Amino acid sequence: MEIRYKIMIYIAIAVFAALFILIFVPLKKNKGKFKKGKKVANTFYVKEESYYKRKIAAYKVLTFMMIFTCALSIVMSCFMMGRPYRTETVEEENYRRDIILCIDISSSVDSLNAHLIDDLKDIVENMQGERFGLVIFNTSPVLLVPLTDDYQYIIDELNVIQEKLEERWNSGFSFESDYITSGTQIGSEYRGSSLIGDGLASAVFDFQDLEEEADRTRLIIFSTDNELNGTPFVTLQEASELCVKHNVQAYGIGVRDMNKKRRIEMQEAMENTGGKFYEYGISGDCAAIVTDIERETKTYVNKEPKVEEIEVLRAPFIILLGCTAAMMVFTRLAKH
Repeated sequence: MEIRYKIMIYIAIAVFAALFILIFVPLKKNKGKFKKGKKVANTFYVKEESYYKRKIAAYKVLTFMMIFTCALSIVMSCFMMGRPYRTETVEEENYRRDIILCIDISSSVDSLNAHLIDDLKDIVENMQGERFGLVIFNTSPVLLVPLTDDYQYIIDELNVIQEKLEERWNSGFSFESDYITSGTQIGSEYRGSSLIGDGLASAVFDFQDLEEEADRTRLIIFSTDNELNGTPFVTLQEASELCVKHNVQAYGIGVRDMNKKRRIEMQEAMENTGGKFYEYGISGDCAAIVTDIERETKTYVNKEPKVEEIEVLRAPFIILLGCTAAMMVFTRLAKH
């Protein structure tokens, strides 16, 4: 154990020494002259009484204990002000996954997004310890939140998306917020919309250190109706191959009314990555997704050891409280 402010130890010693001198060392020699009080004759007989001896002995013991606890209180106070601490080397070992939420926000997916975003918030809350990212896409994908362990920030962004989508629904699609259109509709006039493969492929490359940490556990929760209305740079199948190449698993969530062809295509793409396909409200929900993801192995992350300084204040504080209480008791007993 070390003391951060060592000067407080010297102050404690000086105060303790001063108290000792004032209490135990007489400043003047007592010549037997009484300047105050009244003289009492024949006290010899009183001093021989056993009752008197018991009271004097108790008084001396209590006086000594009061002085001792007072001195100990001062020492503990100075000791605490010196900020004692101990150093510990902490090796941080962590197991975790990187998860990107990739949301199709084209109007054809509104029936899914109306309920799904609340479930995505539940997924973030139920999987504390992971890093999450957030991507939205229509014609073009936009990374709203890079990978982070600030879960409240992710939830706040999902709340904003939900709010802006509700504004679009309530306005009868006469109004669309810049928050969900800026960036996501770049090139829509000649490329179309709902470019599914581009959205998934973009999410793959939004993971950090794809090449340097190829064995890290990476997952994409991918929601869409798989209704392509344009010309993508990357097809859904090609995007799933990118996932396989970079060891990324995709968990797809599709709308209830998805036709058989689109459902089979999306299911095959998701399973090709080692993930799974859910038809929202029929074959899976938030709880099912969390359960399936929890079965996946987390990546072991070993950080560099770091030295922490831990203050040691509990014991001296308890002693100080005990001394204060003891002084109050001894003072009350000494009066009797």
